[in-house]
Amino acid sequence: MWITEALVDEAKHADGLDDAQARQQMLDSVPELLEIFESQVMYTFRRQLAAYAARAGSEVLHRDTDELFPLQRAVGFADLVQFTRLAQDLPGAELADMVGRFESVSRDIISVGGGRVVKTVGDEIMFLADTPEDGAQIAVSLAEMITESPDLPPVRVGLAWGSMFSRYGDVFGPTVNLAARMESVARPGAVVVDADTASAISQALPGGFSLSDSEEVELHGIGGVHVQEMRRDRSSRLDLGL
Repeated sequence: MWITEALVDEAKHADGLDDAQARQQMLDSVPELLEIFESQVMYTFRRQLAAYAARAGSEVLHRDTDELFPLQRAVGFADLVQFTRLAQDLPGAELADMVGRFESVSRDIISVGGGRVVKTVGDEIMFLADTPEDGAQIAVSLAEMITESPDLPPVRVGLAWGSMFSRYGDVFGPTVNLAARMESVARPGAVVVDADTASAISQALPGGFSLSDSEEVELHGIGGVHVQEMRRDRSSRLDLGL
């Protein structure tokens, strides 16, 4: 779907075709591009498998692994503010363009920041990072760059560092639930972390990010949690090379 929709989008913008014409051009071009697609998919598969094997090999060396939640990760959720209202007000094509732009910018930020996209669901993206500082850089960069983008509404971000387990490309556990719930209480353009995550980031990169005073909030299904807003301090802004 991603490959074919990318071809349709290219035909619309580069060649000025309407949707039906663009889809017909996509269908006509697929046989000619099949070998290129196959080589790209195989290349991507090998790179992803090598990266996973490297991470797994490193983690095997740790002897203090929690059997229930063996992975230490930063997990974050970012979603567009007021997306439901925008979905009602915007024409379908404009809404699709906005979601596509959000996903494209977010994926660039997450990739350059050293993280990985777990999944996207409409106006929300979920990501992982291997260290607290990488997670913080990605979360703050998402809030900064998307909020500064003139064609996108601001995002709210929830970020947590802790243990989790992985199945079929997704991750689960209390840390994941915490990050998702904190996203819902973040202000537009802000990143929210819990006390343990704030401490882990401060230890990993002292002075890199500033934190607001702690505030207790009630999170659905979790209860009272002390959260803080995180902003950039002395850490350098992420360079996307654009």
